Amino acid sequence: MLETKDKAFRKKMLVEMAPRRSSDRIAIKAQQKEEEDKQVEIEKQQEKERLAEERKQEAEAKEKERAILAERRQR
Repeated sequence: MLETKDKAFRKKMLVEMAPRRSSDRIAIKAQQKEEEDKQVEIEKQQEKERLAEERKQEAEAKEKERAILAERRQR
C-alpha cells in the first residue's frame, strides 16, 4: 500500500517539476516505469501462486505416503 502511494507521489512530483517541453518524455518514461513495475508485481504474484501450488502438491504427496504407511502397519 505504501509502495503504491510512494510511486504515485514520485510520479506526481516528476510531472510537476518538469518543464513543458520535457514533460512528455518524462511522462512517457514514468508510464513505462509504471508498466514495468506492474509487470514485476504480476510476475511476483504468479511466482507466489506457483510456489503455493508446489507446496500443496508436496503436502498431498506426503499425506498419501503417510496413508500408505499407515495402511501397511495395520496389516
